[in-house]
Amino acid sequence: MDLIWVVLITFGIIIGICLLTAGVVIVVEYLREQKIDPPAAPEWPAPVRRKPPAERTGETHKVIIEGINCFITANEYDDGSLCEVFVTIDKHGAEMRLLDEVAIFLSVGLQYGISLDVFVKKMRGTRIGTKGLTDHPEFKKASSVLDFLAQWLEDRYLKLDKYSQAQ
Repeated sequence: MDLIWVVLITFGIIIGICLLTAGVVIVVEYLREQKIDPPAAPEWPAPVRRKPPAERTGETHKVIIEGINCFITANEYDDGSLCEVFVTIDKHGAEMRLLDEVAIFLSVGLQYGISLDVFVKKMRGTRIGTKGLTDHPEFKKASSVLDFLAQWLEDRYLKLDKYSQAQ
């Protein structure tokens, strides 16, 4: 008796799949006959890159995080806004390569108009690689070099913007 139920259930599933497939084919053919085109994707303006000038001003900041020397170089456009960032540490390997790549992404994003605030919010509190106490007078702890970079960029560029907008 059990074999009969298995055969009937299997037969029912096969018929259901056939009916579903036939229904899909009928709908597709109907849409082709009606010549209904899918809606067009919205046109987005192409992003425009604001290239840094050939000669730019900037500063390099050194910080020691748990005995590891870290150097942050921030270059600016002529109007004083940030255009690119470089990060160098005294370590070799994956962490150094990661920081290079993040600095490139950050720089390219800034040049294409992504707000520094977006990057700072994403980098704050990241926990990867070198972490611990710093020798910086304001930022005593960092959960990573990226966290310190976010704190420093926020203090150096975003707090000045908020202060100037308040006036």
